[in-house]
Amino acid sequence: MSYTDHTDPVSFDDTAFPFIDDFDWDAFFNFDPEPLNPSLSLEDVSSTQWKHLDSAHQDQPPLVAPIAGLGIPRDLATEDSSPAMGNASVSSQPTTTSNFIEQSQTKRGIQDFLSSFSVNETSESPPRKRQAFPPSRRTEVAKVRKIGACQRCKMRKLTCQANGACRNCILSVSENVALGEQICFRYTLVDLRFGSGDLLRQSWDKDIIDKLPHKAHATTHTILVWFRSEFIHKALRLEAEDYSESPDDNDQLLMFSVSENDPSQPQFLSLPTPKYVIINDSLPSVTQLNEWIKEQIDRRKPGWSPAARLFNTFHTLLDIYSNTASDPPSKEFSKAALQITNLYECWRNVLSGNRSQPQTPTSHISRVAGIQFAMIAKQGIADCEIQMLSKLDDLVQKSKRPSKERELCIWAGVWTLALLYRDILWRYLQMSRRKGSSIFNYETSIFLARQMYNALTSTYNLLFRNRSPLDLDWNNDENYARIARNTEIRDLLNLIKEQTQTLYDRSFDLGEDDHILQCLIAKQTHTVSSPISQSLTHSAARATSVSGVGGSLSRSGDGGGGGGGGGTGGGGLNRGGHPGASSSWDPTWGH
Repeated sequence: MSYTDHTDPVSFDDTAFPFIDDFDWDAFFNFDPEPLNPSLSLEDVSSTQWKHLDSAHQDQPPLVAPIAGLGIPRDLATEDSSPAMGNASVSSQPTTTSNFIEQSQTKRGIQDFLSSFSVNETSESPPRKRQAFPPSRRTEVAKVRKIGACQRCKMRKLTCQANGACRNCILSVSENVALGEQICFRYTLVDLRFGSGDLLRQSWDKDIIDKLPHKAHATTHTILVWFRSEFIHKALRLEAEDYSESPDDNDQLLMFSVSENDPSQPQFLSLPTPKYVIINDSLPSVTQLNEWIKEQIDRRKPGWSPAARLFNTFHTLLDIYSNTASDPPSKEFSKAALQITNLYECWRNVLSGNRSQPQTPTSHISRVAGIQFAMIAKQGIADCEIQMLSKLDDLVQKSKRPSKERELCIWAGVWTLALLYRDILWRYLQMSRRKGSSIFNYETSIFLARQMYNALTSTYNLLFRNRSPLDLDWNNDENYARIARNTEIRDLLNLIKEQTQTLYDRSFDLGEDDHILQCLIAKQTHTVSSPISQSLTHSAARATSVSGVGGSLSRSGDGGGGGGGGGTGGGGLNRGGHPGASSSWDPTWGH
């Protein structure tokens, strides 16, 4: 078979395309597809009609290209083609017959060549835009984004204002602007506590220790430190040295007492104490001090004031819960709250009698030694505060309530911190009233204590506004199952219902400083109170009339009025005291 030039229209070698003779030309030229309904659009044609049209096309034999070895048409030659390619074997050619056949046998329907277009095109609609705000509103939003929303607006996802207390906070406290300013803050609780000043007055304690005179050859001796005057418990054996022998050097321990008739006028008393300082290497660590205090306290003794009784009950609740809780995060939170209650006992209560030998008469430990103990306790309290406040900040930042599994622990921890700051505030207020004392020495501490008390009260309202453990009936089987059917926890929760109502009724002791407690917690509780809680309120009122006045955690004395009996007198959480004692004496370590 000779090579045929396809470019010549005259000469045409039909032997190069043997399939032409077999092609059904009559069927090709006489093709008459079934007419379609003119009223139908291309989209309305049925699949059967499309298949009928395809079958007519698919029944035709495919066009097959000539074999490369029999001659390559010029229009198929490439720049890599050469005369030698005509003599090459079929298997060695890059373009084989099978490739052409595969390409030519690709099935394509009429649908591949048809397109539909809409004849009802309309003009484009304008793009959607955000609602236009006035320029003043845009400026306000930009300010809030820079300085951040306040804690309450962030937790409740409300619109905040940039200048002054926001409207939402003012409305939360019965539209009282003065109270609204105290709960409208834009910092985290950790920043509010540690970024504003020295709440625990640790710098004052350190300054007193640093200014002590030091003897070149001081005599070292052993002292036994007891918790209050309860000598039946374990004593701490410590090494101390005298820091002065001058008879004119008066080292006085200042104590104060509050009368039931006039709690706003404290009475102060100065007591002489020995002049020695505990050697640093002999001082206990925070952990050792916490364990020692925990062994000394008898939590079964009732406190004098409603706040003291409530604080004591929360300690017992957290103690039981920490030993039964299975959730590690909440367990650590409850342990931190427990450590705060123990160390605060040491800070405000310690101090105890001492004696170098068992037969030596007891007396108060030195004022400086009391400050050293207070410094250790304050450091441990501050560490626990960071842990607890960080957890509360996480909940507020995520705008979520504690889960049901953690709710009880978080709730008790917030109450513990709020009562702690409330009592610290009360103490600083009493000390600022001392004759000869400048209010400026306590102004910052009073401000910080009030700020933290209000902040924790506001945080409690945010986390437990709609539901708190106080609102639940723990005798209900479903709620009882949440506490693993622990009878002790259930009884403590029912007792806390009674004690909180008593605290609300007697929260006038701090005057204006308890207004936020009344607005954000007490009124909310009364709103959801049930007949059961109302009956508890009446019984709590009767109990208050018997136990006497008190809103602070520091109203009980270990030896009755006047701090007699060799004890230290009252203290932050002193559970001692005898019925009928009209006042108590609280040590003022470092203040």
